[in-house]
Amino acid sequence: MATEQSQNRLEQSVKNQLYAQAKKLFYEKGYNDTYLSEITAGLNMHKTSITYHFGTKTKLASKVISEYVASYSALIDEKLTQKFGQAELHLSAALRYIVFLNALEQDPNVRRFYIEYTTANPINVYNAPSVSLIKQFNEKYNLGLDEKKISLIAIANYSTYPALVITYFSNKANFDLKDVIEYKVKLLFELLHMPSDFIEKTYQTSKKLFEEFNFIYKPYFVVE
Repeated sequence: MATEQSQNRLEQSVKNQLYAQAKKLFYEKGYNDTYLSEITAGLNMHKTSITYHFGTKTKLASKVISEYVASYSALIDEKLTQKFGQAELHLSAALRYIVFLNALEQDPNVRRFYIEYTTANPINVYNAPSVSLIKQFNEKYNLGLDEKKISLIAIANYSTYPALVITYFSNKANFDLKDVIEYKVKLLFELLHMPSDFIEKTYQTSKKLFEEFNFIYKPYFVVE
């Protein structure tokens, strides 16, 4: 038993080291210019270590994005709870979009990584967190959505991210970041067929809360 526990701790330690190194290189060099051999070289490991623990470069990058989103989402819910006594789902969701889009605007390294990753892996626009979010709204507001509609809304909602981001940051459109944020926030609730006054109030409130909470963006995928 002791030997098995020691082996498990060793494997977890190796996995943590690989993840930390990959996260660092993804931030510094972007998705395209980070190679598996480069991640393991600084740790005196073989690149098969990444295959064993994470599967592929895509899955490793996806984990970096997922943990980044989970981290600032938890921070948002903490701030909402401190202010209102609970983290209301609609405000939490709206703020996640605002925080993320501002992160892309303020940190060119995060922006480069995200754009390169989504461009290289368009199939990943359908992801579990988006489905989970729609299910939460479905349950909370008794929307009566079946699994097919939940999936369709999740795809439509999430897939707008890369399209909007790539178009905006490549200067191929005549709209600014405020336009992108407003469209993205409202789109979710429009897809859910929420009342227009609810949508507008949510958008205006989330904008004010974003300014009030004063999020700070730091290097290496950190939001405080």
